[in-house]
Amino acid sequence: MSLPVRIHQLEVAYGGRKQDAVVAVNGVDIEIGSGEFGVLLGPSGCGKSTVLNTIAGLISPTAGTITVGDQVFFDKSRDINLKPEKRGLGMVFQSYALWPHMTVFDNVAFPLRRRHVKREQIASRVGEMLELVRCQQYAKRYPHELSGGQQQRIALARTLVGKPAVVLFDEPLSNLDAELRIQLRDELALLHSEIAFTAVYVTHDQAEAYGLASKLFVLRDGRVEQTGPPLNVYHAPATEYVASFLGANSWAGEIVGREGKRLVVDSEYGIIESTSDPKGLGVGDTAVVAAYPDRIGLQRDPSGAGVVVSKRFGGAAMEIVVALGPANDDRLRIRRAADLVDVHEGDRVRLVVDPADALVYAGRPTHASDREHRPVPLDVQS
Repeated sequence: MSLPVRIHQLEVAYGGRKQDAVVAVNGVDIEIGSGEFGVLLGPSGCGKSTVLNTIAGLISPTAGTITVGDQVFFDKSRDINLKPEKRGLGMVFQSYALWPHMTVFDNVAFPLRRRHVKREQIASRVGEMLELVRCQQYAKRYPHELSGGQQQRIALARTLVGKPAVVLFDEPLSNLDAELRIQLRDELALLHSEIAFTAVYVTHDQAEAYGLASKLFVLRDGRVEQTGPPLNVYHAPATEYVASFLGANSWAGEIVGREGKRLVVDSEYGIIESTSDPKGLGVGDTAVVAAYPDRIGLQRDPSGAGVVVSKRFGGAAMEIVVALGPANDDRLRIRRAADLVDVHEGDRVRLVVDPADALVYAGRPTHASDREHRPVPLDVQS
């Protein structure tokens, strides 16, 4: 059985609600349906782990409500704050948190023994769960005899063996190497399809978010910036911040006209046309243009505004950095197939962007924080 999770106007302020309080979560609304895989995505410090910990009961909010199924976990106005052990949730941590003195079997059996489940049922349930995570052969081993990936599988099995209706995941794959992360991400998605639990998953890794989420929540400074299926969020970022965090380049400009259904933007890197039609923007308004690295082409042009700062082989594609000048720190990162690249370091270039791939927003570029956490975005197919 799985249950929906509903969070309404959640607030977490350290130092109470005083004027100088630090507000970590500010008016968050989240709804994850029964059996859905909800992913909270955002940079460090955006509030995603704080939200997760309020659901678990490890942090007491300053305001708002948290409801799982028909049970109210937290309601400030009614003075309800259910203790963590009464919430019946499963939780998988970033650290594996396995008991070092217990075998794999005993680690997985631990939640069932605490609930006084009969011995024969424990043996059956633990065996089934170890088989699901492909670790049945390790039942008699101790955690220190396992690899990191195997330990995380055991931690997952221990969480799921009690059949919780809701499972919370706090960046559970971040300690693993890249290839193993992909493997366990895919296995987790398969487990979710086989065991109908509701998931609330926290990550800063967009590849994990795309691969797991049925509903994605992009957080910024303690608020939800955008919600929706991953494909929709990727292809239609609601704000320049979301586009930038998901890996898009962004640069400043001014709207100078319209040609039919196309906006014409005089940008730092030259004229860009766009079929996006942001509300409230007109000729003369300041705007920001955004486009994903694999949607920007380059042409050598002596009068072009951009300069190729670097060109590096990146495996499946060439990684090219373009700036307004060699010393300019505000740079565009472009990713193109090798056979589509005919530029070299030092070349002056102009950008070539299909109007359908150029997104336009009001304001100035934010260059979403924690850029080091944002890998080159996946080529998500529509």
